[in-house]
Amino acid sequence: MDERTGELLSTAVLAERVGWCVSLVSGMARVLTVEHWNTADVDTLAAGEDTGGRKLPSNAWMALRRLGWTVAPPGGVKVNDRIVRMAQGQAGRALRSAKWHADLTAGVLTTWPGDPARRTADEWDAVREAVPGGLFLPSSVIKSRTRQTASFNAPPPGRDNDQHTHRQPTQAARSSTGRGLPPARPRHPSTVGSPVARHYL
Repeated sequence: MDERTGELLSTAVLAERVGWCVSLVSGMARVLTVEHWNTADVDTLAAGEDTGGRKLPSNAWMALRRLGWTVAPPGGVKVNDRIVRMAQGQAGRALRSAKWHADLTAGVLTTWPGDPARRTADEWDAVREAVPGGLFLPSSVIKSRTRQTASFNAPPPGRDNDQHTHRQPTQAARSSTGRGLPPARPRHPSTVGSPVARHYL
């Protein structure tokens, strides 16, 4: 129902308005995520404290507001504050997820095994020690990130690839955690922060 006129909206009109709102929130979340997609800001959010030393709220949108990270709709559009909170929440969850992925990848890279397909017991101990919370992390998560890194490091098609799985990760792969985060690629608002989106941002 239209709040101003009291008119009952058709399904088509309702779908159009919802689609417009989703696109608006998605764009605002994208702008906010890209603006803070850097090592310093991601570490600040992950530290869990604001500039005054107060603990940040667990809700992502509240944490971003405490840090002063906000966003406005484009073109002078006026929206309810709930829209802004949705964008902040999506961006905040994506940025928090980025920290976890960066630390996981860094731990895998710094303890790269002799054979990525089969770690020794000592190599398993080393990678679990290097990854935050690694002692309780499922082995499948570490194996998956190792396969992703090895695949990223694989030679182009047509070249000799007999030994590529045993090579150390390339500088390009290391740069994603050694010198900062890779370029931001925010996803659709319905998937940002979801288990699927946490695969890689």
